[in-house]
Amino acid sequence: MTRPLSAGLSLALLLAAGCAEPGPEVRITMVDEQVLVGRLTTRTITLDTGLGELGFDSEHAGELGPLEGPGVDASGHLVKLWLRNGSEFTGEWQKPEVEVYLEVGGEEYSIDVPIVKLARLQFRGEEIWPEESVFRIKTKDGDDFFVDVTRTRLEFESDLGTFRPYLEEIEKLDPLDDQKKKWRVTLSTGTSLVSVLKQDELDLALAMGPEKLVVPLASIVSMERQWFGPVYTEQSLASRSGPMDAQTGEEAQFLRLDSLPGAGLFYSNRGQKAAKMAAPRE
Repeated sequence: MTRPLSAGLSLALLLAAGCAEPGPEVRITMVDEQVLVGRLTTRTITLDTGLGELGFDSEHAGELGPLEGPGVDASGHLVKLWLRNGSEFTGEWQKPEVEVYLEVGGEEYSIDVPIVKLARLQFRGEEIWPEESVFRIKTKDGDDFFVDVTRTRLEFESDLGTFRPYLEEIEKLDPLDDQKKKWRVTLSTGTSLVSVLKQDELDLALAMGPEKLVVPLASIVSMERQWFGPVYTEQSLASRSGPMDAQTGEEAQFLRLDSLPGAGLFYSNRGQKAAKMAAPRE
């Protein structure tokens, strides 16, 4: 038996409704420190981003929350979605409406979460760490994601000819101008060339998230190979001048609530956020 518990407002993530099977398990933290653990009614998350409308499978989703401030409403409907491999995407929820099914006392309740109360939406699952170094791309809109190096090629032209290496062959990329058209490309074989990147848009295969992503070169802030793993989490946290709960009010709130039963079953971006801060370039 399903009962409505409350009527909520919209959220700004386009959550497609009407999933026949139970949706993903989630943990919702509200700004007033209430916590709900239940299931969403959808398996697809759609964000309106600077790179267009992007859809994400909930199996890849780790954590979602306001881009800044205590709640989605305060952030102007802009949110940050973390995937379980540490990729981040920034976008907007257009018509907010999140319905969650909650089981209590043998009955199932349908709950609409008010947008003004949402502080954090976590999906059940663990961090996924790469086994090798990764190519990391940052955009001017705040996206920060990892590319599948085995399925992504770049096309360069030098005075010696045109070549199209896979990213897994590229050891290092150094821009030589502000427009990011001229690069020094160093391959794993030791070859190092000064070349012009021929594409105005990069057709990227992602390590997690949408299958393909077209990114205008003008929107890219950085594109580099890095090591990214749990060891850098420890280094980054150890280098902080104060305790983690002294950084922001939101972090302090989350740390308090992470002591609740079952909290460890759900993804937290804390470790991968710290690892990104400390990850060295190759």
